[in-house]
Amino acid sequence: MTTSRTSSRQRLLQAALALFVQQGLTDTTTKQIAEQAEVNEATLFRQFGNKNGLLLAVLQEGDVFQRFTQFLVDQVGQHSDKTTTFEHILEQYTIAFLDAIDQAPELVRSLIGEAGRYSDETQRALAQGFEQVNQEVNRFFEQASQQYVQPYAQPDSQPLPLSQKELTRTLHQLLIGYATIELTSGDRLLWSDREAFISHIVTLLYPNVEAASASNQTFAMQAPMQVLPATATESVTETVAMADLPDFLVHDILLRAKKQNPQAYAIIYTLFGAGVSPQELALLQRIHHISNRNQHLLQIPHGNSHQIPINQWIMGKRYGTHQKNPLTQWLKSRNDECSALFLSDGDCPITTTDIHRLWDNVTADLDTPAGRSPHIKQAQHTWCVELLMRGVTPENMAILTGLTVEQLEPYIQRAKEKAAIDQVMQLDKK
Repeated sequence: MTTSRTSSRQRLLQAALALFVQQGLTDTTTKQIAEQAEVNEATLFRQFGNKNGLLLAVLQEGDVFQRFTQFLVDQVGQHSDKTTTFEHILEQYTIAFLDAIDQAPELVRSLIGEAGRYSDETQRALAQGFEQVNQEVNRFFEQASQQYVQPYAQPDSQPLPLSQKELTRTLHQLLIGYATIELTSGDRLLWSDREAFISHIVTLLYPNVEAASASNQTFAMQAPMQVLPATATESVTETVAMADLPDFLVHDILLRAKKQNPQAYAIIYTLFGAGVSPQELALLQRIHHISNRNQHLLQIPHGNSHQIPINQWIMGKRYGTHQKNPLTQWLKSRNDECSALFLSDGDCPITTTDIHRLWDNVTADLDTPAGRSPHIKQAQHTWCVELLMRGVTPENMAILTGLTVEQLEPYIQRAKEKAAIDQVMQLDKK
């Protein structure tokens, strides 16, 4: 594909999305799209066939659902801090969701009105997109239920018989149903106003969130309490079990990242070298990076703001110096003006979704000793256990992680176990 064709295709996708949002599918013509994209209408037909083909391409190639979810979580973050209750998080999310639909009423109406005309492929793309939103928001809710304050439950609060995933799907179905009725009929007889509807939603679903959270209170290492910035966050069911990675696997992951590109190498190096979470990583700016001949630090800006050193040595192997390592080399290679420490496509700040996808790509086909794919949270587990083994006291680890010494106990025990194994192996060599 030539550069010009790629450029025209991207312009058509961007123009189509903008017009669909502004005036809906029904009232948007291929001629309008071509004019806004500054291409010949024949080019549109040649690349997409017709307007429905263009809609399908927008759904499949435009990251529409990912961007929608990112917007919602960002909106929630703007109205939250470390004292926020999870009940408030749920309320703010419902408000953000309905407000977002309000920004594109014609698109929603036409999506509903033309649903019977969609091809099977377009219907599948819509279904997959909605499921992507469900999964990403479910991750956000699971992590948020652990990180934000849980108020005392009312004695008569009884959870619904729903799993966390079913809860998220139910929430979205209720919100979409409400928006559909409101946009197609303007009828608010079911509820006195939107605030009343949101209040009922939170009252109905919040006890279930609390119960789901309580049932998953197995210890998991977390960063200091902070506003979740990104769409993709760790799933509690995947990250609650503390499990560090063996040295050969860590070095293999770093080598794979190095072969991909400088940023991938820098991100994986920072995960293992500083023990930061994907959320923290996505929030870092260039000004938060401190490097000179005597030290290499990151200033974690959110939550309990603190500094954390980036280790030169990772699992017995040295990955550079304070001033020359994968992270500093990545920064030196950049010629953009973006203030973010790491970038997504188009020189935009990276998101946690991007970081999770990078990790999954780098660790594809790798297995841990337990026979499972390495989880990104295990980089933080590995960092913690390694520092404890190298002599960092539990009290100092508590300062670096924001956890209590009691919460660090699984890591302390694992470090002792590995030290005992190493001692026995050394004796066997004599």
